[in-house]
Order: sequence, then structure tokens, then C-alpha cells
Amino acid sequence: MNSLAFSPDGRTLATGGYDGAVRLWDTAARRPIGAPFEGGAALGFTAVAFSPNGRTLAGAGGDTIHFWDTTTCCRQGDPLVDTGTSWIGEMAFSADGRRLVGVNSDNRIGLWPPPLRAITFAYVLS
Repeated sequence: MNSLAFSPDGRTLATGGYDGAVRLWDTAARRPIGAPFEGGAALGFTAVAFSPNGRTLAGAGGDTIHFWDTTTCCRQGDPLVDTGTSWIGEMAFSADGRRLVGVNSDNRIGLWPPPLRAITFAYVLS
């Protein structure tokens, strides 16, 4: 496992790994919930993040962000792709769930407003 995030209620843990799989875990039972999510990343997942309502899980694999519905474990829409970066290392949703922020390997911050279509890494961390 390379990345992890608790669901907002703390009952579920999401993990992403270099094996290209994202999994949900029941924290009380300490075991996986179902099969790994479909839509794996060839280079593995470097970041996962739950939306504030816990219904959406984002997973960054390389320069691509995938989204899944946590109740059905199905992919939500097409992945977001940013060919200008080698990998996304951390991500977080805003408190209202309308934006996603991530930092890439060049220490630049990307902010994706709704509908989470355009990726721009505009802010450079100093």
C-alpha cells in the first residue's frame, strides 16, 4: 500500500498501491470490502481521497485521477488526465466537495473546480 485515507465517518479506509489497485477496508472488521475497484493505474496509486459525504473516492495514479462511487464501487465518469506532470502525490476535497486539490511531483498545486474536467497545475510551492 502506498496511500490511504479514512472515510468521513471513520468506518472505512481506502488504500491505493503500486499494484494498481484501490481497495476499501472495514476498519472494525479489519478486512477488505469487496473486490478492488476497477480502472487501475499501471504505475500504481499515489493518493486517495474521500469526498466529504463519503460517496466519492478519488484515486491518483501517475498523471491520472480516477473517481468511484463508494456505494456501488463503479467508476464515475472518465478519468482526468494531466500530461504535464509525472505523478500526483497528495489530494484532498474541499469541505463542500465541489473542488479537489492535489500536489504534483514538481511541487505545484492543481485545483479542479466542478465539473472536475480541466486540470491545471498553476500554483508553485516555494
